[in-house]
Amino acid sequence: MLFGIVAAAQFGWAVILYTRPRRRLMRSAALGNALVASGWLIGHTVGLPFAPGDVETIGVLGLLATLDETFLILSSALLPAVLTQGTRGDRRRYEYAAIGLCVLSLTAVMLAGGHH
Repeated sequence: MLFGIVAAAQFGWAVILYTRPRRRLMRSAALGNALVASGWLIGHTVGLPFAPGDVETIGVLGLLATLDETFLILSSALLPAVLTQGTRGDRRRYEYAAIGLCVLSLTAVMLAGGHH
């Protein structure tokens, strides 16, 4: 349920960012995604405080999702600088990295076959 809400919020964030890009929105997105990734990391290493003793196993899909979250954090933090101070080549490399991550993530999900 929680991650469904997070997914909806991330989708909304992407739509708003696409239509009205703002630095403040990028910073809040980086912070929100960092909280999600931190929650996953804590839940899979020491356990969440409201579920004592329950440390979840690390699955392929969860790990991939967290790597994607990390990319979102870095993207949210770095994109304003790339857009305002970077060259056309910097922007192109940034776009290639994003496309590459999407392809790798989708490939890994297909190879995992739903096992996590």
